[in-house]
Amino acid sequence: MSKSLLSLVGIWLALLPLAKSEDIVVRTDITPEKTASIGSRVILTCDVLAKDAWAKLPSLPNIDVSGAIVYTPPSQSTRLTETIKGGSYTGQRYEWWIYPQRAGDLTIPSVELNVARTIFGDSDPLPVAKRSTKSLSLEIQPLSKEAAGASIVSSSLRIKQTWGDLPNEIHVGDGVNLTIESEIKDAPAFVLPPIDFGNPESVRILTKQPSTENRFNRGELTGSRVDKATYFFEKPGKVVLPPIEIKWWDNEKDELREEKLDGETLNILPALDSLNMETKSTATRVFQWRLSLLLPVAFAFMILGYAFFRNRLRLEAWLNDYVQNVTRTETVAFRHFVFIASTGDAAEILRALTHWSDLVQEESKVPQIGSLIRTHGDQSTQLAIDQLMDCVATGKRFDASKLVDGFRKIQKAIHRRRIGDSRWSSFALGRSLPPLRPNAKGR
Repeated sequence: MSKSLLSLVGIWLALLPLAKSEDIVVRTDITPEKTASIGSRVILTCDVLAKDAWAKLPSLPNIDVSGAIVYTPPSQSTRLTETIKGGSYTGQRYEWWIYPQRAGDLTIPSVELNVARTIFGDSDPLPVAKRSTKSLSLEIQPLSKEAAGASIVSSSLRIKQTWGDLPNEIHVGDGVNLTIESEIKDAPAFVLPPIDFGNPESVRILTKQPSTENRFNRGELTGSRVDKATYFFEKPGKVVLPPIEIKWWDNEKDELREEKLDGETLNILPALDSLNMETKSTATRVFQWRLSLLLPVAFAFMILGYAFFRNRLRLEAWLNDYVQNVTRTETVAFRHFVFIASTGDAAEILRALTHWSDLVQEESKVPQIGSLIRTHGDQSTQLAIDQLMDCVATGKRFDASKLVDGFRKIQKAIHRRRIGDSRWSSFALGRSLPPLRPNAKGR
C-alpha cells in the first residue's frame, strides 16, 4: 500500500511543472509540413496564448535558417481566442516566410521567446515569461533537370526594359541608357538576381547601384528590383547590343519559361571635332605670338621626355600596379558600402552591399550575397544579413558593425585567393622590374 502511495506522489510531483506550463501555450508549425522545393515559400507560424490573459511577443526574434532566406512579413496582427481543456486562452499568431536555396534537409532551430501577458481589466502586466519553440525540419527537393538552368523560381515574374532616348546619330564617347524592371510575386526582392548585360565588343558598360522594394498588401508580397546600365561606345562602326535572356521556373505550372529582352544594333560614328574653325584660328594666332616664350618650355619638355623614355618600363609597371590595386572599382564600392553602413539606413546599406557583391562576382552569371557567405563567410555574417533584411522589411535602423566586420573578412579572403597564387605573384614581380638588357657582346 505504501508503494502505491509513493508512486502516486511521484506522478503528482512530475506533473506539477506541466500543469504550471499550461498557463502559457506556444505552438509552432510549418506549411508545407514534410517537403518543399527550392525557391518555394515555407510558412513558419508561431502561436502564443495565455490562460485568462492575452499573450504576445514584445519583439520578434531573428530566426537563422541555414541554406535559406528568412523574411518577416510586416503585418503580424492575427489574434487568437481558444478554449483548451476548459480554460480560456487568448494570444497572437506570428509568421516567418522561409525561401530554401538548396536541396537537402532544412532545419528550423529552436528559438527562445519572451512572452508578455496582460490580464483583461488590469493595467499592470504580468512578468515576462521565457519559452522556447520546438525545432522543425522538412526535406527540400531539388529542382528537376528542366529547371536546372533557371535563375529564378516563382509563380509569377514580370520583366520590362526601357531604352533611353536613342539619337539619330551616335558618336564615339556617347552613352545609351538601359533600365530593366523585374517584379516577382510571393517572394522578397533580394531573391531576384542581378541582370547580366553581356559583354559587347568595343563597348564599355557602367552599371548603377540597383534599387529594390518590397510591397506587402493584404497578405500578398511583391518584390521588385530595378537595374540600370549605360553603354559607352569606344570605336566607330556597327555595334550589336545583344538581347538579354532570363530563364525562370514556374512552380505553379511546373515548366521552364524564358523572358527575352530585345537588343539593339547601332551604327557608331567617329567622335566630333571639339574645336571649330574659329577656335583653331584664334589658337594659331596666340601660338605665333607666344612662340618665343614657349621655346624654353619646349626644351624642358624634351628633357622630361628623354627621362620618361629612359624609365618607361618602370613607369609602365607602376601604372599597371596603380590601376590594378588602387583604382579598383570593387575597392571603391566596398568603401562606399562601409560609409553607407555608418548611416544606419537598412535599405541603403542593402543596396550598397548588393552593388559590391555584383562587382566582386563578375565571373558569375548569377552573383548573390548568399554565395559569398557560403564560400568565405561564417554564421555570424549570415545572422547579420538576416537582421539587415528584417530591418529593411520593418524600416528600422540597423547597426551594421558586425555586418561590416564579417564582409571585411570576406573581402580579405577573396583578395588572398586572387593574389595568393605563386604564378600570379611571380608575374606581378616580373612586371615591377625592367627586363635585363644584353651587354655589348650580346650576352
